Amino acid sequence: MKKLVFILLITFVSTSLFSQNITRKAQIGIRVAEINDSVKTALNLSSKDGVLVTSVTSGSTSEAAGLKVNDVVIKVNDVNTYTVKAYRDAVKNIRENDKVKFNLIRNSQTLVLNAAAVGMPYEKSDKYDVVYDEVKFKDGYLRIITTKPKSAGKFKTVLFIPGYMCYSLDNLGKHPYGQFVDKLSERGYAVVRVEKSGMGDCMNTPDCFDIGYATELEGFETGFQKILNYDFVDKDNVFIFGHSLGGYQAPMIDKNKVAKGVI
Repeated sequence: MKKLVFILLITFVSTSLFSQNITRKAQIGIRVAEINDSVKTALNLSSKDGVLVTSVTSGSTSEAAGLKVNDVVIKVNDVNTYTVKAYRDAVKNIRENDKVKFNLIRNSQTLVLNAAAVGMPYEKSDKYDVVYDEVKFKDGYLRIITTKPKSAGKFKTVLFIPGYMCYSLDNLGKHPYGQFVDKLSERGYAVVRVEKSGMGDCMNTPDCFDIGYATELEGFETGFQKILNYDFVDKDNVFIFGHSLGGYQAPMIDKNKVAKGVI
């Protein structure tokens, strides 16, 4: 009987984790540079169309497809990638398990390589849990990432609002933002990050580069209301920390004066 209960519990947890609307963004896994005259000559290229592969990440979609350093990628999924921006636009919406086709030049030969997209690795820690969630926003979903103590109970919770520009808050590593999250989490806080619209795993939401201040703020407000319903959040000890431009947004997110403190 205990074994059956355990199996049912595992099934329930797995369903909860993987029944989300958001699909993991793909890890394409190459760094690229535009073709200059020197590269064109060195690789005996007929034109400067395409982007040069300067590195390939182990375990990525590009490695699975067989890309190599010094390949010149001219198309991804039949979209021309003649500049770095064009390449980024071509790959930005590829999700885990999507089919990916690379048209490229290698040693003066034209090749077509294919692979199923490999998802970005999820954050993990031996010291605390990392929970990936989502919240409905506009016509899609924003990604919410929470780090929390492994023990049961309610925890002091910090909503972290980042600074200016558009970027993902997933897999922050040793970036100062990552150290901020890591150290607070080690000290028993739940720390919540709401991705900016269109960044990271966000699905069918407006592109961060195209929206204004008010829409970005609305996204954080939507995420804030979501986390107030988490059963592990101590609602009497919720804080909002904003860095740089986030310092202007943090007080506006707490317009209903729910937070115990705004930093």
